[in-house]
Amino acid sequence: MTSDYKEELQKLQNHQIQELTEQWKLEAEKVQIWKNKYKTNMQKLKQNLISMTELQQQNIKVINEREALKLEKIHYQKKVSEEKIQNQKLINQNQRLQSKIKEFEKKIISDFSKSTIQNVFNKILSKHESNEKNSHRNDNKEVHDQNKSSNTSIEEMDKRIKLFSISNQLLRDKVADLDRKYSTKKNKYHKKKQKMNETINQLKNKIDEMNQNHKIETEELAKKNESISKEAKINLSKLNTKKFEMNQLEKSYQNLQNSTETKFKELQEQLEQSRQNEAKDAIQKSNLEQIVNQQKVQISNLETDFVRIYKKQQKEIQKSSKNEELNKIKEKYAQAMVLNKQFLEQISKLNSFLSEVENIQKLQQDQTSWINKEKILIQKEADKVISSKKLQETHNSLLNQQTQELEKIIEISKQILFNAENKFASEIQGLKDENQKIKLKLEEKKLRITELEIAFESSSSRNKEMKDQISQLESKNSQLENSIFELKIGHSNELIKIDTINREQINKLYEEKEQYLELEKEKFQKKKKELQNKILLLESYLQKTEKEVDHFRNECLTLECDLKQNLSRDLVNSVISSCLMKNMEKEFINQKEQNEKKHKEIQKTLNIENENLSKKLDSFQKLIDLDFNPKINEQKNKILQLEHLLKISQQKETTSKLSNKLILNQTKNQFEELIVIFEENYQNLEKNIEMKIGLIENQFERIKKFLIEMKNKQNQETNQEINQEINQEINQETNQEINQETNQEINQLALHLDLMSLLLYSKK
Repeated sequence: MTSDYKEELQKLQNHQIQELTEQWKLEAEKVQIWKNKYKTNMQKLKQNLISMTELQQQNIKVINEREALKLEKIHYQKKVSEEKIQNQKLINQNQRLQSKIKEFEKKIISDFSKSTIQNVFNKILSKHESNEKNSHRNDNKEVHDQNKSSNTSIEEMDKRIKLFSISNQLLRDKVADLDRKYSTKKNKYHKKKQKMNETINQLKNKIDEMNQNHKIETEELAKKNESISKEAKINLSKLNTKKFEMNQLEKSYQNLQNSTETKFKELQEQLEQSRQNEAKDAIQKSNLEQIVNQQKVQISNLETDFVRIYKKQQKEIQKSSKNEELNKIKEKYAQAMVLNKQFLEQISKLNSFLSEVENIQKLQQDQTSWINKEKILIQKEADKVISSKKLQETHNSLLNQQTQELEKIIEISKQILFNAENKFASEIQGLKDENQKIKLKLEEKKLRITELEIAFESSSSRNKEMKDQISQLESKNSQLENSIFELKIGHSNELIKIDTINREQINKLYEEKEQYLELEKEKFQKKKKELQNKILLLESYLQKTEKEVDHFRNECLTLECDLKQNLSRDLVNSVISSCLMKNMEKEFINQKEQNEKKHKEIQKTLNIENENLSKKLDSFQKLIDLDFNPKINEQKNKILQLEHLLKISQQKETTSKLSNKLILNQTKNQFEELIVIFEENYQNLEKNIEMKIGLIENQFERIKKFLIEMKNKQNQETNQEINQEINQEINQETNQEINQETNQEINQLALHLDLMSLLLYSKK
């Protein structure tokens, strides 16, 4: 009996140990599931962080590309400004060349007119020589005598004529040099013009290329903007759909949460009822165990009595064989068997009670497993919500394409995640510690179970303690599960808050991006219009330059035609003047008086102009800076030299007038024809004087313009080049004027010699 009872107790203990091990295995599996979920969440978070870093890198690349485009725009603007400066320089050079060419044309025309006048005088001299030869043949001996006395004067005249011819040759050489210089400068001008056209064509090509590139860039930008806008619209539609899905999921999640809360409350009520029933059962069990213990004590006492009596009886039987005592022993044995039956019935009752307790425990286990399954389903739905939220976060991050504000958000999320990780790690470590403690407790329990096999009597109380500890552990497990569930809810709420912040910032960034794109479009259109206007200005300027060049060519052709016509007219006028000499005798006296008046007026105007020039020079000396004073002093000295030359020429003119008056007083009647020629020469002298005055005024105006240009263009040209140009121009003009004066003096002397020779021939 005792062996059977011990076997049944061992079976019960083994069954309880198996149930406990299965429960702990289930709890360990739950912990592993939580660990795996935590690892997957951590991996997803790491992947999201990696994607965020990649997006940040892409954003940095885009920013760098925009900066590079800005730098290219700045470089393009600089090139355009440099090309404008070069165009302005070329335009200024063209203007200077045009002005110099016009000056050279004027000089060439004046020199050419002088050469034509000299040719006319040479023709007149040849005619006079022929007349002299004819008169020499027809003269008498008196003429021969007079001729001898005038040979000396003729020889002097020949010498002067030779000098005159030498000067004419020098003048012709100078004219040829001027022609060469003009041709060389003309060729240089044409070459520069060709270069200008080439540079202008290059600029046009560059501008066309830039416009094409600009158009391509605008088209690409427009395509990019369109693609970005389409993507943004698609992403917005996706966001709206996901928002709708999220709202539905949130609603379903709330419904599930409400249903789970109600079910959880119902389960709690059932658990409380089951616990109350367990408490009642435990009280009944304790009472039964007391009864069983009492019966066990009685049985053990009976057994000891039975053994003791049985031994005595055997001894007594051996001594005596009395039937009465055997009958008594049989009755006692029958009573013991009845008691044993009663004990077995009580044990069967206890087993039935224990089976009912086991069924209740199985129901509790089923309830806990059902609760766990619902929790797993809720967790899966929560994971779905979290995954959808994470997808939404990724879409939002793709829409953002970064900014510094996202970095702050990422840092905040990192901190939150770090805190959550620390919390989860601490909680998991706590669970691990508790699991280790539980394992130790299980080992202790196993040792206690072994001790219970030895001491069955103390097993009931220890079983109670074990059950109490198991109930406490289950309560602790339920509390831990509730705390984990609350942490999950808090984590999901934090994620929702982060989500809302991200959405608001995304919307702000998207609006700012649209505004920035619109501003860039407006700026780009303005720059495009400015470039188009600049191109039109350049084209108009090119057309103007081409028109000016054509006009200059036409003027050159007209000047050449005029020169040819003037040559023919001078020849005709020389013939006509020879014919009209006689008719002009009467008008000579009146013209002479008028010419004297004009000469006086011209002298007055010259004096007034000289005074004005001196005043203007004084004013310019005050206005001009100290840097230009030495240059102005040099120019003043040159002007004084010119004034001195003018005075010398005036003195020579006065002397020539006196000599002419003496000659005219001597030969009033005989040389009136020659005096007409002299008067024409005198008019030419007046014209030359007027030309000199005009040249001096032009020089003064050029100096003024040149000084103004010097002030305005100090940064563009060096002072050395300017000084060289001034000195060259002034030296050329002064040399030309001196040559003109010397040629005029030589012409006057030649005329005087002609007159003297004619007088001598007439006397003869």
